[in-house]
Amino acid sequence: MNVKDQIHLTCPVETCWEIIDIELVTRQIDPLTYDLLNKKLLNRQESASEEVEEYLYQKISCLSCKTIAAMDKKAIHFKCRNCSKEYCSYCHKDWPGSNLHNECRLLNCSGTKCFQELHVPPDNWEESYSALNIEQNELKGLPKTSLVSLNGREGRAIISLFIQTSPDLWITKIIRLQNMKLWEKYVLKRKHMVEEIGVSNVNERVLFHGTNEKNISLISEEGFDMRVETANGALFGKGTYFSTTSKYSQIYSGSSNKMFMVRVLCGYSVQGSASYKRPPKDTSGRLYDSCVNNESGPNIYCLFDNSQCYPAYVIEYKKK
Repeated sequence: MNVKDQIHLTCPVETCWEIIDIELVTRQIDPLTYDLLNKKLLNRQESASEEVEEYLYQKISCLSCKTIAAMDKKAIHFKCRNCSKEYCSYCHKDWPGSNLHNECRLLNCSGTKCFQELHVPPDNWEESYSALNIEQNELKGLPKTSLVSLNGREGRAIISLFIQTSPDLWITKIIRLQNMKLWEKYVLKRKHMVEEIGVSNVNERVLFHGTNEKNISLISEEGFDMRVETANGALFGKGTYFSTTSKYSQIYSGSSNKMFMVRVLCGYSVQGSASYKRPPKDTSGRLYDSCVNNESGPNIYCLFDNSQCYPAYVIEYKKK
């Protein structure tokens, strides 16, 4: 028996695999060796507990009183035990206060570590095959992808957002795009926006984008290109368009029955104009982050910087 990083208490009989109860070890070895073994076991237990806690929980500092608390990583509704302030841990907006927290539930699937370290992928990305190889002639040429379970937390959140305006449709497949090149650009832009205007004003949304099927592979590989002429006539600026409703995006999906679900950094928005090649400046001289069809209740966003948009999913659907 040796005291090593990995502890094994083995019977001297080569063919015997009997496990020795730790409490019986004191009868077989001297007290000093037993103490060393016991200390190693306790250290391992503590280390394992810390790893489990780190995996399941995150430390949250109350925005109001700065009290530190542990919170389930999958949850977004935070209520401070000290001052009773309630807010969304993802977007930092008051709870309930916003009707967009259902989007935050989906956005939160990525975790937060991926925003703290540029080269760390989102928590929900998987070691995956190409989801496109399942059926031939289907979205050929996409980068790394993974099928999303329709019954899992992520899949249910996507379906909930999709059917809000398309109750007559069934989602048949959700393909998660895991394009690290595009993701890093998005994370870096998000970081800069957080530094400039704060997390609560970044206004990160989950929006829809319908397009011709021939464009799906290119967008998945290279992202959105603001230089490409839009199908809707660029009513609110010469950028790329996204909708808050899946129903509207169906118009531009044609017969493909596929559309993108996109993470978009909308930031501060302003009424759009067909003449805009970029957003106008606000009173402080800073460019607005996006243009919209209606400032009081936008359902169409026009973006001019492709690093503000990450094509997160390709959704396939059919009529009920």
